Amino acid sequence: MDAWVKEGEEEKKSGEQAAGQKQIFRAAGAKTGRGGEDKVSPILTVQLLFCLCVVAFVLVMRFASPDFFAQMGKRYGEMLTQGVSLTSSGELFRFASAGVESLQEKLRRAVEQLGAEKPDSALGQGGQYEVTHAEYLKTVTLAGYVLSDKPAMPVQGTLTSPFGYRVHPITGKTDFHTGVDLAAPLGTPAAAVWPGVVAETGFDDINGNYVKVIHSGSVCTTYNHLSQISVKTGQSLKRGETVGLVGSTGVSTGPHLHFELLIDGVRVDPAAALGL
Repeated sequence: MDAWVKEGEEEKKSGEQAAGQKQIFRAAGAKTGRGGEDKVSPILTVQLLFCLCVVAFVLVMRFASPDFFAQMGKRYGEMLTQGVSLTSSGELFRFASAGVESLQEKLRRAVEQLGAEKPDSALGQGGQYEVTHAEYLKTVTLAGYVLSDKPAMPVQGTLTSPFGYRVHPITGKTDFHTGVDLAAPLGTPAAAVWPGVVAETGFDDINGNYVKVIHSGSVCTTYNHLSQISVKTGQSLKRGETVGLVGSTGVSTGPHLHFELLIDGVRVDPAAALGL
């Protein structure tokens, strides 16, 4: 009889221990479950969104612009080594936001560059330096003028941006356009409008490849955003002779010729002389 009692007591203790262990496991599981269900880590959310943006951007660039894809990979590696601390969700949000904005800006530039290579584009425009009112009074004028010699057309194209104040096609800011933009297919010959002498050729970040021609002691013309320069400094030119080929170098939204006319060093509206 004592053996049965002893055995029963041992089974009871064993059952109580097992029940206690199950209760402990249930309590621990419930606590973990509530912690996982109440709130998703904002850090994890941002990381996932950032990764999706990067993957989408990489896929687009890989097929749209292989050269830019290689450059982007190098730049992205540099961005990840800038020493940004990821120990708080606030810093991670700032890091992720800056990364996405940087990639979006690169994508915008790549799309513009690809669009500029379309030879049938009739939307090409260029961007000049922002001109303050004081500078405008010194370098440009809206006053009329008279030239006795009729010019040749510098290029057969579409007028996309006239002379004067405008909204900049790239920055969206108001500026003064110091010439006229004539959109034409990439590689279209650009011609000297009058006989003259090549005063200067070169390249700058705004105008790209450019040619400056002196036609008399006071009249000068410039041809900008060229894909190729076909003349040399000091070369004499005939009316209609090719100075270069239409391009999209410098600050430009597509193939076009930015043409300027200067009288006594002051830029005037070329449309009056060209009959635009």
